[in-house]
Amino acid sequence: MGDVLILLGIDELVRDVRVLVSELVTNVHLHTSTTVVRLDVAVHPTSVRVAVWDDAPRSRLLSLPALVDDGSGRGLLLVEALASRWGVYRPNVEWRTRKGVWFALDRGGEVAGQVCR
Repeated sequence: MGDVLILLGIDELVRDVRVLVSELVTNVHLHTSTTVVRLDVAVHPTSVRVAVWDDAPRSRLLSLPALVDDGSGRGLLLVEALASRWGVYRPNVEWRTRKGVWFALDRGGEVAGQVCR
């Protein structure tokens, strides 16, 4: 994905996109038993939007804040710090099991930390 952003001239977002995708995919791996992780990526002239999906409806979508000495638990704190906007897709378990977390990064240094749930 980083190579695509570089080819499109959006290389200033590559580092943050890589960090956030890594954090969200790691959360799926650590906190679900799903064997499939889905990524949706939309590249716009002024932003990049990524959604990371899993098929485990019963696992927690948001975690508690990390304690100072915890070795993990900071993934969503990173998302909040780096993303221009982010939010969650909550499942309706009667007809859809997939759930996910999305984030958007804007070009040009927009204000980070806007949360939409």
